[in-house]
Amino acid sequence: MLSNTHVEDLGSLLRSYRRRARLSQQALADLSAVSVRAIRDLESGRVKHPRRETVRLLANGLRVEGSRRAALEAATGLPEDAGELKALDSARRIPVPTGELVGRIAERELLRELVGSGERLTAVAGLGGIGKTRLVMEVANELHGIEQVVLWVSDVIAEDLLTAEIALADAIGQQATVLVLDGYDVLGGHADAVYALLHRCRRLRVLVTTRRPHHFQGWRLLPLAPLQVPVEAENAAPEHSEAGRLLVRHLRHAHPGFTLDAANATVIADICRQVDGIPAALEVVAQWSLVHRLDELRDELLGDPAALSAWPVRTGGGQGPAEVIPQAISWLDPAGRKVLAGAAHIGTAWSVKDISVALHLPVSDVAKQVHTLLMLGLVRRKETSGGVRFEILRSARRFLQAG
Repeated sequence: MLSNTHVEDLGSLLRSYRRRARLSQQALADLSAVSVRAIRDLESGRVKHPRRETVRLLANGLRVEGSRRAALEAATGLPEDAGELKALDSARRIPVPTGELVGRIAERELLRELVGSGERLTAVAGLGGIGKTRLVMEVANELHGIEQVVLWVSDVIAEDLLTAEIALADAIGQQATVLVLDGYDVLGGHADAVYALLHRCRRLRVLVTTRRPHHFQGWRLLPLAPLQVPVEAENAAPEHSEAGRLLVRHLRHAHPGFTLDAANATVIADICRQVDGIPAALEVVAQWSLVHRLDELRDELLGDPAALSAWPVRTGGGQGPAEVIPQAISWLDPAGRKVLAGAAHIGTAWSVKDISVALHLPVSDVAKQVHTLLMLGLVRRKETSGGVRFEILRSARRFLQAG
């Protein structure tokens, strides 16, 4: 049971914060979804057992953070797990982009529309290093503060928070909130917790980035493909492709004064194609350009695509570009591997019907597996005058051939 001191402390703090924010009790009720009567009872001390969820809703409405928020929550006198508090504090900090997002215009607009319009379950899927986190970071920072809260949960603390689903639901309450689960590939183990959160928190939307998409009821899946690369047949200039622009930017960071010219344009275009336009791989190549000339890097990639796939200096956790392809392939079932292997033997762009004929499989079975390959990021989709065609990533083709 709470002592009178706790109740009086809470009432005094709440009244002080409300007046400092120049809010009436009715205005605070509108912002927090807590009734005027409940606020009046809290401030007067008539409520002897305030719920922590109610206090958190009020803190959200008052927009208090840090020590002021902690003081308000502590005034309830209710014990709370320190690990949960630490995880929630971390979740309130959204990573800030450190550079301009290259390309992804259509994907950014679509994701912003999906989450902003009220889609409650959205997953951005694709290879590691493809740019899922960077894209979601851009959208999350746009959404944050527009009458909603964004909680950014990395894979390091996701399990702790989802296991403590009730505490997380109390923290969110009925505030308009976007919960980002970044890099969470094992969502299947906590799908029930996510659904429970959505049930308790009616204005919550969940946005996941994952290398291994799971098909759950109600989820909207957005596959993220590699960046557009220069078209080889047309000898397209690198600056006309997303991958080319990103590689040039990384090269300028590594070499102040670097310029794209006729002498290096072909080599840069070749490199973009060799690494399939994967953003992380392009950044690694730029770092290795401090040691090798660009033409040497191109030749290394032609001979052994894995030779330059690791960072010169490991900067933290995560996988290198060479690790993501075999990992994605390892998640395929035998039927998926068979379709991927069949695609690897076709030198040009192929259709579902092409694979169906080559492997003597029903079109419906092949279509299902191609969908999985798209979600894992192992193939590209392109629309042509002859219909929808697909291309297996060069790195995936080489991995299968080497195996």
